[in-house]
Amino acid sequence: MMMDNVERPDEIVTAVLVGGGKVLLCLRSRERRWFPGVWDFPGGHVEPGESPNAALVREIREELAVVIFKPAREPDHHLVTSDFDMKIWTVDKWEGTPTNASPPEHDAIGWFTMSESRSLHLAHERYFSIIETTLSRQA
Repeated sequence: MMMDNVERPDEIVTAVLVGGGKVLLCLRSRERRWFPGVWDFPGGHVEPGESPNAALVREIREELAVVIFKPAREPDHHLVTSDFDMKIWTVDKWEGTPTNASPPEHDAIGWFTMSESRSLHLAHERYFSIIETTLSRQA
């Protein structure tokens, strides 16, 4: 019997929080092993036995201290690389005020318009098109 030793990409969930014509981004700590010092969507790894939808709710609560509803739909975007498989949901309703609830992970959080996001060093080259699509749908 052959064992499957193939490395699987990390399963990641993220949210594009959107409001007032802006999206919320998190500046990853410069101390982080992966993607240090870049602007990223809030979110993180899916834990063993956890659904991606439940992981999204947990990660957003841990990182931003807000409560979102567990998505009942498929993700709005999907990014797959050899290192990660990322599901991305648009979130336009939450309870609480987003704050940097995880300083070891993020140096800062901020709200950005489409034009402001153009000047940021984003964690992935496709993020700007995701921001553009998300904000154009909200307009």
